[in-house]
Amino acid sequence: MKDLLQKIKKFYVKVIKKEETYQRHGIKPTRDWSILLLVSFITSVVLIIFTSYFYIQIKNDRLFVVDETNTLKEVNINTNILNKTIDDIKAREGTTNNIKNNKISSSDPSL
Repeated sequence: MKDLLQKIKKFYVKVIKKEETYQRHGIKPTRDWSILLLVSFITSVVLIIFTSYFYIQIKNDRLFVVDETNTLKEVNINTNILNKTIDDIKAREGTTNNIKNNKISSSDPSL
C-alpha cells in the first residue's frame, strides 16, 4: 500500500511541477496574432460593406425619405386659445413689472 501511495505522490508531483512553457499552456503568439488580424480584417470588411450600403441608399434618395403630402397641410390655429394664451402672458408680464417696481400685490407665498 505504501508503494502505491509513493507512486501516486510521484505522479502528482510530476504532473504539477512542470516548468512553464508556451506549448504547455496553449500560448501561441503566432496563432493569437493571426486570429486577431483575421477578426480585425473581417470587422473592417463588414463595416465597409455596411457604410457603402447606407451611402448608396442615401445618395439615391431611398433612405430617410420624407412624405411630402404631409408637409403641405394647412395649419389650423384656434384663435380663442391663442388669445387666452396671449392674455395670460400679458398678465404675467404685468405681475413681473409690479414685483420689479416693489409693488408686491401677488398671492404667491414664495414672493
